[in-house]
Amino acid sequence: PANERAEAARTLAMLGGDDVVEALAEALHDSESYVRVNASLSMAIAGKAKAVPHLVPLLGDDHSTVRAAAGRGLSKAGPTGIQALTDALADASALAREAAAQALVSVGKDAAAAAGALSGLVAGDKNVTVRVAAAEALGAIGGTYPALHAAVGGDESWRVRRTAAKSLGKLKDASAQGALVRLLGDSYKAARDAALGALDAVGWKPDGAVAEAMVRLAREDWKGVAMVGPPAIDLLGQTVTEKGVDKLSVERRVRAVEALEIIGENHGPSAKLGAVLTPCLADLGGPVRAAAARACGRVELKSAAENLLG
Repeated sequence: PANERAEAARTLAMLGGDDVVEALAEALHDSESYVRVNASLSMAIAGKAKAVPHLVPLLGDDHSTVRAAAGRGLSKAGPTGIQALTDALADASALAREAAAQALVSVGKDAAAAAGALSGLVAGDKNVTVRVAAAEALGAIGGTYPALHAAVGGDESWRVRRTAAKSLGKLKDASAQGALVRLLGDSYKAARDAALGALDAVGWKPDGAVAEAMVRLAREDWKGVAMVGPPAIDLLGQTVTEKGVDKLSVERRVRAVEALEIIGENHGPSAKLGAVLTPCLADLGGPVRAAAARACGRVELKSAAENLLG
């Protein structure tokens, strides 16, 4: 039975030695994933470097638990295992690249030689989960990485932007402040929260009305943003141009329009305010269009309201 085979793998690990490694090798191909998991971990304990060539192929296993076990085993197999993980970052399989990067997180500073390859994955791998894992690994290694700066500012996936921001915070990379501040305007809350945490970690404090508005916008403190006044118009203008049609995205744009309305009521109409609100009258979200029409009427942006009426 499979449970007996798994237990046998654990027992063999306690014996150690090259013969044990060879005995466990067969279990690495077992049809049951949890037997392969136990064999992977047991082999690393028993054979260290001798286990490396047996574990590497499992980085591309169909089961995530097996991949994680193989990666963990390699991460504990000394320099030979770390080098194998580094080499696997160039594997043709995205599953193997991801597993290798994830395993290097636990290696930390001892994986410094892999930083170049990891940076390359963050910057150019087509697989989102690979980029996420690579960004996390860089944060564990230490140093300064332009690839993380670029990912925060331009990766198409919010998961990558979030992870890159978290890594920059962990690294306390003060040179990333500019990129992190821009991330405060991200359309995904998880990315904005990561930016806030990273900025706090590097000691950044908002300086001036625009910076204060960015922090409040990141926290979705809409009334607070409105209280900043006209300096917040451009930031709110970026928010209302977001294109998501899901409920949360539409609600976010409605709140931004309402903040613009408050600014108009408190400070009067302006060409800039009109330029930001008018396109909202054609928003894909009906609630946004309604909020924009109401705002234009209340702050006396008559030309915009007339455009809606036709």
